[in-house]
Amino acid sequence: MRAITAVAATDVLTCEVVHGFSAGDRVKVQNLIGGAGLAAGTVYYVIAAGLGEFTFKLSATKGGAAKDITTNLTGGYVYRYVVPGKRMARRSAGN
Repeated sequence: MRAITAVAATDVLTCEVVHGFSAGDRVKVQNLIGGAGLAAGTVYYVIAAGLGEFTFKLSATKGGAAKDITTNLTGGYVYRYVVPGKRMARRSAGN
């Protein structure tokens, strides 16, 4: 689980540590403070736009448009979501 913030003007989420996500990864967010446009417990997909070591954008669909975050997110958490009954592939970072 990684602590996150986001700026509404850019829809970019930022982790305080390297997140290890790749485009297409399923994630969930929780314990959101602000961040209107995102819903805690919802499965989102990491998209290629805005993807960096510490930054990423989310979409409601795989490869879809970025979620419109309409208020700054001042706190919350993100974690990789694994579909129940499926095994997660091993990764070197962000597990």
